[in-house]
Amino acid sequence: MLHTIDPERIVLELTDHQPVHDYESLNAALSPLRAAGLRLAIDDVGTGYADLQHLVRLRPDVMKFDIALTSRVLDCGTSRTMMEGLVTSTHKIGGRVVAEWIETAEQYHALHALAVDAGQGYFLGRPIDAGSAKA
Repeated sequence: MLHTIDPERIVLELTDHQPVHDYESLNAALSPLRAAGLRLAIDDVGTGYADLQHLVRLRPDVMKFDIALTSRVLDCGTSRTMMEGLVTSTHKIGGRVVAEWIETAEQYHALHALAVDAGQGYFLGRPIDAGSAKA
């Protein structure tokens, strides 16, 4: 199915809720698509399986911080330090970081200070139905 769409229009998100058993096979399958422009995102970073292995072995274009991390940016120094390290590591391999579940101005400013590239959440905008979205 991915071969029928221009790869530059695709961001393939891998959820961190399922383990990757064979990184070599996954990379081999994705390599031609990534070479043609497909971007790889790791969703739900901060929960589930192998965040660091995904970063090291898949070299994603995007890391998406889950609510498990973003909700603790203000009150947990350990979470904030972990996010800072993940942001730095992701940027060093040429990737971007998206923080999900930004609910307050305080969270937004703390994540911005960590150099997070983009965000999602009610503080930034409520979801709208497809009919209301502008092209």
